Amino acid sequence: MPIPDFQSIMLPLLKITEDGDEHKQKDVSDTLATQFKITDQEKEELLPSGKQARFSNRVAWSIAYLRKAGLLANSKRGVFSITEQGRELLKENPPKIDIKLLKQYPGIREWHETRGIIRDPGLDLNLEHDPEVEKDRDIEIAVADGNRSLEETDKVPSIDSGENDLNINYWIFQANPKLYDLVGAANELKELSWHINRYKENIHIGDTVYFWEAGKDAGIVAVGKISSIHAAISTPYEEMKFSRRKEGQDDEHAPFFGARISIERVFIR
Repeated sequence: MPIPDFQSIMLPLLKITEDGDEHKQKDVSDTLATQFKITDQEKEELLPSGKQARFSNRVAWSIAYLRKAGLLANSKRGVFSITEQGRELLKENPPKIDIKLLKQYPGIREWHETRGIIRDPGLDLNLEHDPEVEKDRDIEIAVADGNRSLEETDKVPSIDSGENDLNINYWIFQANPKLYDLVGAANELKELSWHINRYKENIHIGDTVYFWEAGKDAGIVAVGKISSIHAAISTPYEEMKFSRRKEGQDDEHAPFFGARISIERVFIR
């Protein structure tokens, strides 16, 4: 049978821990493989990175979500047991456990809001990108960046359509609406300039950029591609009018390390 998606793994995984004992991640993965009738060949199927087995990775994602929801707890790395909250959920006899159900728990909501979805120190395997996981997570994206942003730059989990250039990265550049009118700039200009504070060595010409506006109506405003990268550029005067910085804040026109991004599509007008 096909390897199950990580949400389908959640309920049987939690039921395995219902005995209250501590469970090792590898042992649980082996038990689940038996339950789902995963063949040896399917167990060895690797992710596009070639570093990790797809099934084990999906089990790791399931554990990570159940932990963030407070249904499982670690005693040490790679070893976990069910929590009282997990027992209460199983008493309700849910037909399945998925992200929609888990969003009732504050830990999951906070995890998604901060986009802290790539690393989990409680696992004995790193969480790797899997196209099926990204699809099921509704393309949960990582935090974004620059002097115009609320947070730092991070890489977006790649979505493999089968046609992607492996050398292209995907990024979110997040704007604080109190400091910058991203919607207005994206709709009026053909190219935007952006401060880059982190991952300077990983951002390249041709990478795809999603422009994200933060705040109560947060969402993707536009998408574009990095057309050039500069060690010292300044915000063009035609872009300055979209700045909402108050007097005394950093000079928006001062030179900075950054990129210019050509706007390809605008989603909010």
